[in-house]
Amino acid sequence: MHKKLSLTLTALCAMVLFGAGCGSGSDGGGTSIFGGNNSPSVTGEICSAFPAAWVGESLGKPIVKTDVSLLGIRECKYYLSYDEAYYKLPNGATSPGGPNVTIIQENLDIETIKRGYEYGNGSWKSGEGFAMEAVLMYNSKGHLVDVDIVLGPKDYVRLNSLNKALTEEELIAFGKKVAEYIKSGKAQGTEPASETSEGAANSTGSADAESTVDSFFGAIGKGDPASAVDLMDANQQTKNMWKDSFGAISSLTVKSLEPIYQSEWTAERETYKAKLEVKTKGGNTYGWENGDNTRWVTLQKSDGKWLVHELANNP
Repeated sequence: MHKKLSLTLTALCAMVLFGAGCGSGSDGGGTSIFGGNNSPSVTGEICSAFPAAWVGESLGKPIVKTDVSLLGIRECKYYLSYDEAYYKLPNGATSPGGPNVTIIQENLDIETIKRGYEYGNGSWKSGEGFAMEAVLMYNSKGHLVDVDIVLGPKDYVRLNSLNKALTEEELIAFGKKVAEYIKSGKAQGTEPASETSEGAANSTGSADAESTVDSFFGAIGKGDPASAVDLMDANQQTKNMWKDSFGAISSLTVKSLEPIYQSEWTAERETYKAKLEVKTKGGNTYGWENGDNTRWVTLQKSDGKWLVHELANNP
């Protein structure tokens, strides 16, 4: 099954609310996750580019579970422990999770990310003793948030420690091992499936799924982010993050909606490519740009209802 990447929210990265990656391709010394085998580079799915066994050995801690989570092929969460009811939500429901280390492939301008941290009263400094260029990102309280291994001006690998999985010193030490691993040329994972596929079963999607996409983008365009996130298959914390993102948009028009990856569709999963015309309110735009924006939308049927499961700005 093809896995996908959720939308990067530039400002959320800078504000340390939410890990993400966006853009496509890379400039300069690094290559995109979709690139070839030149070193240093990261290719293919993150979970296979950095195998759990290698991560566990590097950390000196066993990995009990891996999960592509929100960002599909460009993100992998490596859980040190896992509980199906780890998060307690305000409505009394629970959500799975646990302490984990996350490796994310980013296609953003590292200089923009630095300025974003400074804008949010955070800071950054160059990593010392790394086999490759590295940047350490700190929040406004001076706590280490990310370790970024730079492959090129718009291509880097970001490391997080979530739910107290690692100390700051352990995260930096792990970052050094990741840099060595990438530089060695070993970070070569399984390549994702092509966006186009011959012999697709259908030329159009189901009417109900397409209706959900229309309603979803329509709510965003009408300035109703709350209704948009109600159509998403996510926990409340994630919905709140998306609500902030959609609130940065003053208008949105769907220019085209194209069914893709149809050979991988199931009765409960479909994917579309949407071309959008967007106007933002200014300030933090959370990865949205004035003018043309392209998004890949994967819908999942839950209890008989189609919901937006993944929203991506990369295929």
